[in-house]
Amino acid sequence: MRDPQKSPDSLPAGPFGAAGGKTPVLICGLLLLAIRFADAQAVPASTDQSVPEQPAWGARESTTPEDTVTLNPAPASPSPPDAPMATARPASARAVDLASPAPIAPSSPPGPGTASVPPAKTAFSDQVGVPESTNHFLPNFGDYGRPLFERQGLRFRAGPVNLRMGLSVGAEYNSNIYGSSTNLVSDYITRVSPEFNLGIGDFQARDNEFALLNYHPSFEYYLNQTQQNRVNQNLEITGQGTFSRYSTTADIAYTTSTSPNATQTGGQSYSTFVLSWDNRYYLGAKTFARAQVGANIQSSENGNDYQTYSISPQIGYAYSPKTTLTFGPFAGVSNISDGGRQSFQGLSVGINYTTLRKLLFDGSFGVQARQFDEQNATGASNFITPVFNIGVTWNATANTDFALTLLRDVQLSDIQRGLTYTNSQIDLRVSQKIYNRLTFGLGLTYQLLDYQGDAPIGRTDQYISGGPTLGYSFWRDLFNLSVFYRYQKRTSDVQQYQYDVTSYGFNLSYRF
Repeated sequence: MRDPQKSPDSLPAGPFGAAGGKTPVLICGLLLLAIRFADAQAVPASTDQSVPEQPAWGARESTTPEDTVTLNPAPASPSPPDAPMATARPASARAVDLASPAPIAPSSPPGPGTASVPPAKTAFSDQVGVPESTNHFLPNFGDYGRPLFERQGLRFRAGPVNLRMGLSVGAEYNSNIYGSSTNLVSDYITRVSPEFNLGIGDFQARDNEFALLNYHPSFEYYLNQTQQNRVNQNLEITGQGTFSRYSTTADIAYTTSTSPNATQTGGQSYSTFVLSWDNRYYLGAKTFARAQVGANIQSSENGNDYQTYSISPQIGYAYSPKTTLTFGPFAGVSNISDGGRQSFQGLSVGINYTTLRKLLFDGSFGVQARQFDEQNATGASNFITPVFNIGVTWNATANTDFALTLLRDVQLSDIQRGLTYTNSQIDLRVSQKIYNRLTFGLGLTYQLLDYQGDAPIGRTDQYISGGPTLGYSFWRDLFNLSVFYRYQKRTSDVQQYQYDVTSYGFNLSYRF
């Protein structure tokens, strides 16, 4: 082989340039040229035939902003029956566009000499234990090339499993803990809420394969009404997988809760199981078929138990990278324990639009028909009503966010067995960063509840609630301290359901 230390410039002159034209020099030159030619023929051709790794299905540039502390973390006052106060998504929270189809892989690999581009990565602010994207037919939760165990502060990873924890401690004064129109009872409430998360895969951005288990108990202590002390619990399991053109996302939640209630001898306990399963199959670059399956099973202390099952087949079309449309029917049935059966059907059109940076619009519009079968203790008649669920998030400036939610749906009462009502709701949230880590938030909610049935069961209730929140983040934004004030007023056709509630307090949260 050729001496690597020699270069073409260091070779002796050829026969026509030999000094003095002497024969030995000519012979040596010819020999060296022959050796060089033989070595050049023995060197193999370039083997740079590497093909860039194909990006994983669904991998794309993440537009997730840096993690921010929730602007309105204060615990809500005990919710009245049938009208939980809605909590809008923080405007800074990332909205996942599940309707976007997976990119189509190239039909043939790039040729030799093409620059190799690494697979896209999701821009997380927390990178401990987050695996890179890989192109597998089956879901990939592995984390190759990393140590078996990693720790960053109080964040842990063991193999593919990540542990995240959180803690929230708060206290509030509530002027009417039972939501009563007469004989108001006030109290001071302390809440301690730890949170545990076990996640694998892309459990933070949730763009690719992931699985996440969340356990979130809440310990509530009443200063005077100690019989109301309780532990509310929430367990949620969420996962997503992609299999070539098919993707599936499932969410299972189990909740046990107790709420003070003037109409139920001081309290009411519930346990609820909720399943949401979303399946998609991409028929082409822009068209996909979708099937959503849902279940809601409730059991309560007063025997008001029911099971609701629904299914919604749809066709989706990605009109552009920013706009996705869906259309399809839905149907379901609600079985009420000792309260008959209700069936419902309808049509729904969905629109998702985002500018990726400033504006997100995610909404569905439709109509629902409901029939009362078998036993009908409330005297309600079959009805048809419009239904919709619209969410708009606008990042007006770097320091100002707006979030608007418009909602109308049909629900079953937690108190009256077999009682159905329509819930029409407007929810507005505004957040403004005042100075550095100091943030001001303002929320306002209006609800109109129209109960179906004969009087006095059939009635109309209205809620108006809202108030300001002032939050301060510190120590690397891991701590958030907030103070809040909230006022809630309920009016009704029936006097006993009218009341006012004033609450204020503070909340301190720590995100590990």
